Amino acid sequence: MKRNILVLTAALTVPFIFGNIACAEISKLVKSLPDGINQIQPNNEALNIQLTKQRITDSQAKSILIGTWKATIFEYGQRVEILWVIKPNGISYISFKQPNGNIFTKTTKWYYSGNIITEIATDGEIAKGSIEFINSNYFVTTILTNGDPGSAGFKRHYYRDSL
Repeated sequence: MKRNILVLTAALTVPFIFGNIACAEISKLVKSLPDGINQIQPNNEALNIQLTKQRITDSQAKSILIGTWKATIFEYGQRVEILWVIKPNGISYISFKQPNGNIFTKTTKWYYSGNIITEIATDGEIAKGSIEFINSNYFVTTILTNGDPGSAGFKRHYYRDSL
């Protein structure tokens, strides 16, 4: 199955200075982005926007997913750091570091098909999320189900940590 993804390839750099005219220009730029792009991330002192449409198969998506991913989320009023290691053998390890320093880790068996990742934890809990690839080092997952009905629809932004 082929999916459309956005891969960032050609750069436009704008100073990212709050309270400056650059913010107005950035706002105009965001409004002019194609459908499906609704967020831009500052990179240090510059804003890099790169865009090319590309098609991706499930097999390619699975290859891209292999690696170590990090996300920092703010859910239920708390900041949590996530480290997600996805192995080619279908096993993944996901760790949640809470503000008090406690770390909760799960081992799962993962499957990917049609932009949905499914994980089955060793305790039997099933989690599913849709994945939108931004590029090969950044994706957004939207939680469909994960044992917490209140988190359905939450978006988590994952950035590659290492291969």
